[in-house]
Amino acid sequence: MILDTFYKLSLQEPLPAFQISGFYTVFNNYWKKDFSFAGEQHNCWELILIEDGQVEITEDDQVYVLQGGDMILHAPMEFHKIRSAGQTMPHLFILSFAAKGNMPTVLTDGVFHLSGPEQDILTEAIRNIFRFFDNSFLFKDREKEIAEHLLEEKFKGFTHLTPEQSGQLGASSLSLFLLQLSMKERGTNTDAQKNSKQALEYQRVVKAMQNGLYQNLSLTEISTACDISISYIKRLFMRYAGMSPKSYYIQMRVREALRLLRKGHTAEETAALMNFSSPNYFSIFMKKHLGLPPAEYIRKNTI
Repeated sequence: MILDTFYKLSLQEPLPAFQISGFYTVFNNYWKKDFSFAGEQHNCWELILIEDGQVEITEDDQVYVLQGGDMILHAPMEFHKIRSAGQTMPHLFILSFAAKGNMPTVLTDGVFHLSGPEQDILTEAIRNIFRFFDNSFLFKDREKEIAEHLLEEKFKGFTHLTPEQSGQLGASSLSLFLLQLSMKERGTNTDAQKNSKQALEYQRVVKAMQNGLYQNLSLTEISTACDISISYIKRLFMRYAGMSPKSYYIQMRVREALRLLRKGHTAEETAALMNFSSPNYFSIFMKKHLGLPPAEYIRKNTI
């Protein structure tokens, strides 16, 4: 029983108030050795569970190598990129969802290595979420036949619940699982962190960009600050971010601008703080890279 696992939770201290409120996608992926997924950031939570093999994941300025039993959770608007690693053909689940309330920040702090029972609980929650979806449209021809078989036999199974009831059960199970995980004593995350020379140099460049979010840095200025050539920085970002350093820095600036707007700053104040030449240029910049101007973003995100 799922609830049996949570009998150790103490109600003497107030618990974080959050719940899973909806699902966007759920994937059961079998990747080739050379698979690479371009970096992205989106306005939802994303959970990745590795069943087998190895993957390399970039999360903002950190680079991790995950193996079977490892789980990582990306917060909304947190940059991440993923690719196969170790010459393996990894099998993993990727679940994106919406959450209400205050998700414990510890859940986004590096990698969790799950015990056997914890993996079983999370897999069962994912099984119910799969019953809520029909993902066969993502595959073609023979791959579609294989995917439909796997989804039906391993993840959908047979149940008396309706798809909606399965989705509700999956949401409740996942909320309880994440709550328990947030209260679990953890060791350090250094085992999963990749500390190669290239990864550390990439981290150094990203930190320089973070420190210069309000300065509108040029690539030449970033190169000088890090004492790393522009051509090498470009190679680092194609490897770990899947995009040019300029595109990555622009995404960081957009994300910081959104944070300031959500915090209550006006578009004019945000433009001045972030060293844009004028509020009008800031509006053009945000419309180009976000899809809507600051005024519209503020209107849609004001309760």
